[in-house]
Amino acid sequence: MKRQQSVRRLAQAVGGLLLVGSQDRAGSVGRDGTAVVRQLGHSGITLDDLEAIGAARARALEAVRVLREHKLRRAPAGGVRAHTLVVGPRGCGKSLLAQAIAGQAGVPLFWLAGREVTKLPIGRAAAAVADLFARAVTSAPCLVLIEDLDVVAQADRGRGAELAGAPVVLKQILAELDRLGRSDVVVFGTACEPDVLEEAVRGPGRFERQATLERPDQLGRFQILRLHTSAMKLADDVDLQALAGRTFGAVGADLARLVREASGLAVLDGRDTLTRADFDAALERMSAAGVPGSWGVDPGERELRAYHEAGHAVVALLRDHVAPFERVSILPSDPGAAAASPWALRQNGRLHTRRDLLARVDVLLGGRIAEELVLGDSSTASGDDLAQATALARAMVTRYGMDAAVGLASLHEAEIAAERDGAAAAVGLPSEETRRLVDRQIRRLLDEAHTRVRDELAAHRPDLNAVGRLLLKVERVERKAVQALVELGDP
Repeated sequence: MKRQQSVRRLAQAVGGLLLVGSQDRAGSVGRDGTAVVRQLGHSGITLDDLEAIGAARARALEAVRVLREHKLRRAPAGGVRAHTLVVGPRGCGKSLLAQAIAGQAGVPLFWLAGREVTKLPIGRAAAAVADLFARAVTSAPCLVLIEDLDVVAQADRGRGAELAGAPVVLKQILAELDRLGRSDVVVFGTACEPDVLEEAVRGPGRFERQATLERPDQLGRFQILRLHTSAMKLADDVDLQALAGRTFGAVGADLARLVREASGLAVLDGRDTLTRADFDAALERMSAAGVPGSWGVDPGERELRAYHEAGHAVVALLRDHVAPFERVSILPSDPGAAAASPWALRQNGRLHTRRDLLARVDVLLGGRIAEELVLGDSSTASGDDLAQATALARAMVTRYGMDAAVGLASLHEAEIAAERDGAAAAVGLPSEETRRLVDRQIRRLLDEAHTRVRDELAAHRPDLNAVGRLLLKVERVERKAVQALVELGDP
């Protein structure tokens, strides 16, 4: 009997992973029966349970304080408006962060399914948004979560299917935000691709703040696994630290599914304790199912990533004319979810000298050269780096007059016109001899940079090795930690 009760409790815990805060009240419902507006019950999750949220913690704590302290919302000069756009890859815990904030602040949480509401007829879509905010205002102070704002924005521009209500949803959301004023409602929106959002979305009183969630590193994955297994019995052979190491590249949703799969296997076997064999089988099932993530990344590829990124970081630290990077990571990047590569040239309307551009070419080549030095080989990881370095070298020669052999003549516009207009613009192209000279000078710039960086990294080989080993161990490293390992100046 006791065994049956234990298995039943484990099954209930598995069910709890399907939706944190499953005690909720539905509001507006989509045409397929899916709720598009809900008031979620208290999940019991707080920010103390989400140690892996990194830099987003500061924004989250600000929101908690604003929700708790009435005087902040009523302060002179408009008070503090904590409406925040939460950005990150799908499944990284953007919605869970909102639940944790509401739990920490002790306020209700209202939820709008942006992806679903766009499928409603126009009248019902607008009514669903209005219903959400009306319920929130009467329950204030509270937190409102609007999921998939980027999907709503794309739908508003006619991308996708079944988007009858799309034209009014975004406009209604922004109008409701404007009406909130100094009310006791804080609104969080989520987006995987923030670049598709119009400037109006980030306007005054709207989503002026942004919090970014990244893929969790090994420590973060351990903390997430510990959270999801906290109500479960684990056998002595289950090592969550080792499991975190085996799930490189996974996001929170992947890890929650992993725990569900392992728990389900235990329940089916009539056990109330999860074993290592359950997690091994769950990992195999997820790999076979093609779950997004990098379950199959072998140690050799992780080592390659680590030394590639270490090469970029060491060269960047040895250059005075390169914008400082915040952190270096070997985790997979997510298109649209985060900023561009930290090694790419940031324009931002700034002017750049020849020394600036050469330093940036050096940084871009640092990853490739680190592979050559440490691993004795090269990989496809350098593809984008080489394309950007070549583009910079070409611009220096043909656009900015930074090569003595080619001179000050700008050849850039003529090349663009030829590509656009074909033979009609051929008369404006430089001669064949000049084009060969341009190619030689581009190659010369890249070859000189390769030699320069190779000599420098060889001289700083202990630093390169130390940064690479640290990245292998923790997967994401802040600039200060890298700087502490690198001996600046002559070795």
